[in-house]
Amino acid sequence: MKNTQQQLQINFNPRVGLSWIEALEEFKQGKIDVMSSVLYTEKRAKNISKANAFDIIFGYTIINDVTARELQNNHKQWFIGKSPDTYCPMGPAVITKDEINNIDEVKLQTFVNEEERQVGIVKDMVFTIPVLIETLTKSMTLVEGDIIATGTPAGVGIGFDPPKFLKPGDKVKVSIEPIGTLENEVI
Repeated sequence: MKNTQQQLQINFNPRVGLSWIEALEEFKQGKIDVMSSVLYTEKRAKNISKANAFDIIFGYTIINDVTARELQNNHKQWFIGKSPDTYCPMGPAVITKDEINNIDEVKLQTFVNEEERQVGIVKDMVFTIPVLIETLTKSMTLVEGDIIATGTPAGVGIGFDPPKFLKPGDKVKVSIEPIGTLENEVI
């Protein structure tokens, strides 16, 4: 088992890997999934209204928000399924909020082995950026540099019939223009 686990470790430039024994087992069973999209805060914030939400944003980047679905479901916690070592690679750049004219119209796309799996625009997400910020800051203080994963368009692997989970060798591209494309290989 140790040798297999070592083979699945991530090379952070630019591969997605696993390190938890439970996540390793899920990976072998093909139960690993992906999502996208992130913003950075620029100042301390508490009790921010939707109307003032964009005042605390520094900029935007991309994450490959990998999720071990079985691990997530077994523990009834999203955090556990998204937190194994090497999950959540980010990049390729951070752009400031003033570099995007209208974030609501920005297109998000995810490809697995060149097959488009997700496509959408920010305004069609389940929760808008202002709703996320208002909700989060009601119960916690955001500090400079905090990162908020904003969610993903429809098309995650678990949503297909049958589900399409990531497996070793898959190449994942998450694109958000004008930020660029984050590319990762699953190992």
